[in-house]
Formats: sequence, C-alpha cells, structure tokens
Amino acid sequence: MESICIVCNDLTKYTCLKCKSFVCNRGIKCSIPASENYPGWKSGSSVALCEACDAKENYASDCLLQETHDSGTDDSNSVKLSPEGTSFSLACASRGFHEYRKIWAPRINQQLIIKPESGNLFDPYAIGLFTKIRGKIEPLSLVGHLPREISRFCKFFFEYGGNIEACVCDIKFRRSPLPQGGLEIPITLTVMQNNASFRIYSKMQAFVTEYYVEPENIPTEIVQDENEDIFDF
Repeated sequence: MESICIVCNDLTKYTCLKCKSFVCNRGIKCSIPASENYPGWKSGSSVALCEACDAKENYASDCLLQETHDSGTDDSNSVKLSPEGTSFSLACASRGFHEYRKIWAPRINQQLIIKPESGNLFDPYAIGLFTKIRGKIEPLSLVGHLPREISRFCKFFFEYGGNIEACVCDIKFRRSPLPQGGLEIPITLTVMQNNASFRIYSKMQAFVTEYYVEPENIPTEIVQDENEDIFDF
C-alpha cells in the first residue's frame, strides 16, 4: 500500500514506526532513521520515525545525554570528549581493505577524507573513506568504508551540519568481525558538532557508541609496503 508523505507529498510505502503516518525515508526533513531493534521495525515498510514522534520519543534520553555531556565523561566504547565538549573521538575501522590493499598502503596518522557515497547501488547510506594515491590521476581514491552499523547515522549527521574526520591509527590490518569476513584497518574518528544542534550532536554520540563495538583480540598482520608485491588471498 502506498500513500502521500505527510512532509514532502511524494508517493511512499513507508510509515512512521510510532504514529503510522506515511513518511518517506528520502531525507532527514521527512523522517529520522531508527534502530533495527526498535519495536515494529521492518525493512521495506517501516524503518523511521516522523519528526514529531522522534522529538517525543527522545525527550527523556536527551535530558540524560545533556547530563552526560555536562559531566565531560563517557566510558562506553573508548569515547573521549574534547575539553570544549564539541567533539569526541571513537576507535573505529576502515572496512574493505581486502579490496583496496592493491592500491593503498596506509600510514600512521594518515588523514582520510570521509564522504557519503551517493552513487552506491548496494547501500544508500554508504560512507566512503578517500585519500590521494600516488600514480593515480584522480585527486582522491576510495580506500575503504565506515562500518554499516553507524554509516546511516554518519550520513544524516553530515546533512544536519556535523563533521567527521578520520585518521589511521595502526598499519596492521585485522579480520573484520563480519560473517562474510574481509579485512579492515584501525582508524580513529573525530566527530565534531560544527553547525549541528547540540541535540543532534548528542544523539550522534549516543548512536555510534551504542551500535558500533570495537572488536577485541582479533589477530593483526603487518601491511606490506606499497613497493612490495601484494597478492589476494
């Protein structure tokens, strides 16, 4: 069944998880994505809250987040708040290294550019990690992706005016904790409030620390120098 989105008037099959009104998921102006653990969440039909329901649903938790922010501490998932309280760092990973190791040899403290991949046919929320590769004409080359557990939150955070930076913190790759396997490079994310409201910034902090868990005790291997021969598995 399809109807008109109550915000943008486009035709949609998606409904709000709370009030069941028709709201599309084409952007943050219409709906705010919810966790897959949210009651009633169903792929292809109901995956988000309308703005009104989201505001009601998060009022109490926003107050709690304000208290956490004011205290300047958060022990979950190795999050570190800046002294100013407008940014925090998060241990994370650049996934898909098994696909990009032929062209990319990461360096300690190498800065990576984070951009939403609007043309990704497999994941509309994909967030790519880019850098300049020696010998390539393109100014920036794709070398990895942020974990899907948090990519959709990052995409909307960008749209709300926030900013995220990435830095390589280890040149040893590790196995991705995914059923399909793969390799990943450890990175540090710095999430900055920038032009986002404090409410959005606080929700971003809560979401990424809840839905991304840094894997532990995963064997790592030294990445070969870019001048050495590199082979696929």
